[in-house]
Amino acid sequence: MKVTVRFRGRELAYASQSGFEVLKHIVEAIADIAKVESAPKMEGKTMMAIVSPTIHKKKPVGGAEKPQAMTPPPAAPKPAPQAATAPPAQKLEG
Repeated sequence: MKVTVRFRGRELAYASQSGFEVLKHIVEAIADIAKVESAPKMEGKTMMAIVSPTIHKKKPVGGAEKPQAMTPPPAAPKPAPQAATAPPAQKLEG
C-alpha cells in the first residue's frame, strides 16, 4: 500500500519537515498491522512511503485438507394434514 502526502504552494518550503512527520505518525498508527517497505521520500510535489501488511491468514493445522462438499440441510418433516371439519349443525325445527 502506498501512503502519499501531496504539497501545494508554499507547503513545499516545509515539505521535508512536516511531510516526514505526517508520514511518521501514519506509520506509527498502523505499526501493529503493517511494516514499512520503503522509507518516506520526495518525488516532485509528493512525499510517499510504501507499507505492507504483516497479518497473514493462518493455515489449517495438519496439512492440506480437502474442503467438504456443500450439502443442503435435511428437509424438515411436513406436518400431517388436518382432518376436515364438518360445517356447524343446523337446528331442525319441528
